[in-house]
Amino acid sequence: MDNDKGEAFEIPELGEDGIVFISVNPADDQQIAVYTVQGDAYVSSDEETSWTMILEKGQIQ
Repeated sequence: MDNDKGEAFEIPELGEDGIVFISVNPADDQQIAVYTVQGDAYVSSDEETSWTMILEKGQIQ
């Protein structure tokens, strides 16, 4: 994501939740994190092939 054109990527299954924040690691552009309305956070390090939940309703997993 090194331009202003944007890029599409696969997101984790969120059900009725929605993403409010997306962040790309500046040192590793393959690592993306998302934070949701319900306080869940997910991180992917493999081009969005798999996602790991790191927060569930604001609590560390």
